[in-house]
Amino acid sequence: MEFIKLTDHVESIECMAISPTRNHIAICEKLKNESFLLLNLYGLKAKDSEIKHFKLPQTEKQSTFKAIAFAPSQPKYACCLTGEPDHQMIFLDISRSRGLAVSNFSIENAQQISTVSYTH
Repeated sequence: MEFIKLTDHVESIECMAISPTRNHIAICEKLKNESFLLLNLYGLKAKDSEIKHFKLPQTEKQSTFKAIAFAPSQPKYACCLTGEPDHQMIFLDISRSRGLAVSNFSIENAQQISTVSYTH
């Protein structure tokens, strides 16, 4: 059995997801006294045990993660959903450790959106 050591100064774990290939686990963390959200990608296989960090910038007040999902047919891509006040969809290329796009949305009852998923 192995344990994953989280980042120092974690205030809370907002959400997590396991990749469709079961090679990685993504953990979305809110840090104490920081102005950004942190997504850590942990390798679950011995040969790929490195940790990749994605600092996601904030546009207003401290936001929270609501959900994360991996693309089922292309697990190198992931999508994060943030909560109030920003309500953003953040698309990531996990293999290159970079963001692809950020989409802001402002719809009525946006706070009721709580999951994100990919379809084929």
